[in-house]
Amino acid sequence: MAANQRSQNVGQQHLVAVSVRIRPGGSAVAPAEGGGVTCGGNAFAFPAAVLTGSEQASVDALLSELTRKFIQGGIACTLMAYGQTGSGKTYTMLGPPGSLTEASLEQAAGAVPALWGIFPRAMIALLAAPELAGATFHASAVEIYMEHVYDLLDARKPVKVGSARGAGRGTIVVADMGKAPVLSGHAVIVGGLHPSGCSCFHCFQKTKGLVGPAARRHAASASKTASQGASSSRKGGDEFGTVGETQWPIKSPTDIAKFARLVEAERVAHSHALNDRSSRSHCLIRVQCTHVERGGRSQKRTLLFVDLAGSERIAKSLAAGARQKEAASINQSLTALGRVVKELNERSAHVSYRDSALTMLLRSSFDGPSCTAVVVNVASEEAHAEETICSLRFGQGLSSVRTSAAVAAPTDVGAKRAQVAAELAAARTRLDELARTGQAAHVADDAPREGKAAMTTLRKNIAALGERKAEVRALKAQLAEARAAGDGAEQEVLARLLPARAAPDSLA
Repeated sequence: MAANQRSQNVGQQHLVAVSVRIRPGGSAVAPAEGGGVTCGGNAFAFPAAVLTGSEQASVDALLSELTRKFIQGGIACTLMAYGQTGSGKTYTMLGPPGSLTEASLEQAAGAVPALWGIFPRAMIALLAAPELAGATFHASAVEIYMEHVYDLLDARKPVKVGSARGAGRGTIVVADMGKAPVLSGHAVIVGGLHPSGCSCFHCFQKTKGLVGPAARRHAASASKTASQGASSSRKGGDEFGTVGETQWPIKSPTDIAKFARLVEAERVAHSHALNDRSSRSHCLIRVQCTHVERGGRSQKRTLLFVDLAGSERIAKSLAAGARQKEAASINQSLTALGRVVKELNERSAHVSYRDSALTMLLRSSFDGPSCTAVVVNVASEEAHAEETICSLRFGQGLSSVRTSAAVAAPTDVGAKRAQVAAELAAARTRLDELARTGQAAHVADDAPREGKAAMTTLRKNIAALGERKAEVRALKAQLAEARAAGDGAEQEVLARLLPARAAPDSLA
């Protein structure tokens, strides 16, 4: 059995599948004869597919191969939307604003609503897949805004980014993205994790005073020794992920609509000269699928959807003040992503994943066991030709990146249940010990009356706050649907939402 399990973890090499979707409205970019696209006299042959028009059904062709690998092969997959601001990334990934409603499901009469994008279409396909009958799905959604990570399912509560250093060694390093970025020479320390090229005293000692390529060679050598023979510092390195975000169960198309609508309502978006509703953050939706197979073995697999914020030229978007700072942060993180792609293509011994929160969270999509596909969204107007060429060049670089996709190893459900039961018994023993020594989470019998009353009030307020948060989430979902319906119900929902939002101020 052990040999069989090892064979399932052997990675298969996959090139990142990069497709292009052209937003209608101009003629500066067009499909080329024989495949690929042309723009401004430049020809790009890399696209696996070229989509034109606004029909959402056209994305089914992009989804079919990826969902097949996910369903039949048990491979973790990533699907990402990239492009300049206003090019249709969120439209492609989710759909137009207000389209993700229960009413649209009813009108579709069992089919996929015409305006729904990649994420809801993929989820409907997974729920209907006979190979995944009985599987459970849970989805989380976070946004990266100004280098901080927030939970979109919990009123934008700050989320930490965790790094499991050295697979199997149990060392956890957590980056606190609630901390403001810190300058160290010309480098920026994000969440306490030092990026490549950091010149602080700690990194100076770590690299023995070496700088540039010599420092990277030293770091690669140290990493090779620590990981016991790994071929480079890319292997056996840190695997980043968010810690403590809300998991939303997905059981039906209605759950999909509610989930996506809440993400749409919570995500930061503002208007500027190029886009009436410009997303000012990167959005990552992670779907966890757990499927119990015959014989009592379960297999977990992950499907990641990434809607990147658009690259933006401030001279064209006319962003100012807070919008300008948002644009600068977006461009900086996309530059870090471009640097990672360049280093992967060059087979660099060191890849700069730590340079931004975005590249940290996308490491598993490029350097882990994942099959990755990217849709490059471009504008077809002549006025945006320069930005379109930049986006296509980025896609060209991505199309040469290889990922190592591996089938998720199954887990023995009985053994896992026994392990959890043992851990639970140990925790209960520890709680009993704390209670005997007077350290349990309760108020002692001889405590002052004021202390007991304060503790009782605090517990009631915590419970009430949780109820208010749930009420606000539900009302926000209703508000998004009312705005989409346009039947005048928006003001009624707003009238209920405002008092609900103010309710925490009235807690005891």
